[in-house]
Amino acid sequence: PRYSYLLYSVPVGPQVKDYIEDQEKFVDALSPEARSFLKVRGFHLDSGWNEEKRWKEFDPQLKICTKADSSASQALCGSRLSICTYNATTVLENLASNFPTVIFWNPNFFELRDSAQPYYDELRKAGILHDTPESAAAKVNEVYEDPMAWWSSPEVQMARENFCQRYAWIGPDWISDWKKEFKNMDIDLRP
Repeated sequence: PRYSYLLYSVPVGPQVKDYIEDQEKFVDALSPEARSFLKVRGFHLDSGWNEEKRWKEFDPQLKICTKADSSASQALCGSRLSICTYNATTVLENLASNFPTVIFWNPNFFELRDSAQPYYDELRKAGILHDTPESAAAKVNEVYEDPMAWWSSPEVQMARENFCQRYAWIGPDWISDWKKEFKNMDIDLRP
């Protein structure tokens, strides 16, 4: 949004312009080959930033994928690699579904609790999370031809699994596990 209405760890007000510029830096740092595969999918709410228009002005050749074109999961099915630029549900869903994902964001805009830091540091070490758009683009340039070769490596899978165990855990009996957890919290689950 252009104006702050909640307190949470995201760019607010004029910081959003820096966030947008980081995305443009990322695209600029992609090799022509990797860039030819890129499809940009903006946030589902524009909030007055005119994202689609900005992208068209930045690069008229860039492919834009909108909510009307396909759902996020449909768009992902037609992709070999996902790039996430903010700390939200998409990151959790991608990692939980074991989909090759490169993440980048400015850590000054997406602050983390101290207790979460080791899990995110492990993602950084594995090349999944990047603090700069240039670093993320370098990783994409390195892996875009065969992301699964990188994604399947033991280091990447270990970092992903450790992160998911803590923040996006899905086990074979997840419904029972969640019910048990809610019961421990003394929450009434009746409709």
